[in-house]
Amino acid sequence: LEGGIEVPEQKKKKILVVDDEKSTTLSIASHLKNYTSDYELIRAFTKEEAVENIKTKKPDLVLLDIELNGVNAGISILDLLNHEHKNIKTIIISGKAKHLKDQLEEMGCFHFFTKPVDLLELNNKIKDALGIEKIIEDKEYLPIEGRPKAKLLFVETDIRAFAYLASIFDPSAKELQNGADYK
Repeated sequence: LEGGIEVPEQKKKKILVVDDEKSTTLSIASHLKNYTSDYELIRAFTKEEAVENIKTKKPDLVLLDIELNGVNAGISILDLLNHEHKNIKTIIISGKAKHLKDQLEEMGCFHFFTKPVDLLELNNKIKDALGIEKIIEDKEYLPIEGRPKAKLLFVETDIRAFAYLASIFDPSAKELQNGADYK
């Protein structure tokens, strides 16, 4: 209630993250949750889960890998979005479909990323796709003492990899950034 007038709460934008690699969807979801609370995140690991979530949850944006479980199932998901859900934008994030980039852009994907993804660029493209003001400069993701800009890592369950990933997402974790010995 503001000045006697009820102001409606801003609806969170829904983002569906589709990738058969659970570590990828977890990494993207973790980054987006840590970065902002403006999004409702939905994850899908198969074409069937993605299609069901598109129909029932009606996301505003889909972050889509093309290759799901060894086949290019992402192309049929993109085709579905273009024919039945034209208002849902799609950002492709793929490590193996570089050769399909032109075709995917012709099919209507908003943007195409190859893995690994630059987090600041991903944030800007998401904001662009959702019509939200872009980040001009985010000091949290600028290089720290010669370290390259943070990249989204897709790693196995290894404590050293986890420590490095945690240090990227949580700059306050000084012992992780300083290379503490993990065994």
